[in-house]
Amino acid sequence: MTLRPFLAALLAAACTLVGADESAAWAALRKDGAVALVRHGEAPGVGDPQHWKLGDCNTQRNLDDAGRAQARALGARLKAERIQVARLLASPWCRTLETATLLGVGTVQPEPTFSNAFVLSERRGELSAGARAPVVPDLVGSSERAAIIRLQGDGLNLTRTVEIRSADYPADTVIGQWPPAKVKAADVVLLVNRSERGATYVMPDVIGLDGTKAADLLRGWGFRASVVGTYPYPGIAPNIVLRQSPPAGERVSSRAALSLDVSRPAS
Repeated sequence: MTLRPFLAALLAAACTLVGADESAAWAALRKDGAVALVRHGEAPGVGDPQHWKLGDCNTQRNLDDAGRAQARALGARLKAERIQVARLLASPWCRTLETATLLGVGTVQPEPTFSNAFVLSERRGELSAGARAPVVPDLVGSSERAAIIRLQGDGLNLTRTVEIRSADYPADTVIGQWPPAKVKAADVVLLVNRSERGATYVMPDVIGLDGTKAADLLRGWGFRASVVGTYPYPGIAPNIVLRQSPPAGERVSSRAALSLDVSRPAS
């Protein structure tokens, strides 16, 4: 069995290769986006035994020595022709997985879309739907807005956004995704980092302090503090803090507005 029929011949790279010679086919495979459909190596017989099991190679029709030699030879030719293989997909049948592995050009990913539709005739609709499912892009590191635009453009659904707040990542940045990139799926979940919430502080107790000094002290800590009311209070010296808002012990932000009521001389 020669390499040419074994290389099966369907090259989809936005160009038509019907009638093209072998050198043109190899040149097309060197271009970005090219796809080669390769049939498995020689496996004597037709179909699979009656009681075959997909996960049990002993029950299937498998490659013989000639088929394994064909796979190795094709892998060597791919390397000699400087063909860069970005993804290597194979149906879950043992003879196709072994063929793809023996090529030696990359990690093999089992892909049910290429399953034997003759044997699995009741699942033809499901298998063909898998071929049409979009491939999830790598969104980690992109902004949330850019990720959403990319998902919409690729026809994917953003089903959920999970948020964390961390100083270890930029704000509104995608730091995780499910499923991971390069997987066929229709729905995507994003993990997005939000900016950390502003720091909070416990409101100190300034009642009984001089109002002017208390306000200056609070302003020095970044608060917007002011005296908003004065009240006569017998027996208390003027300008002493009588009430404060928020009350002591309450958590406040660093830019919170704090108000103080102080005493004034009785009239």
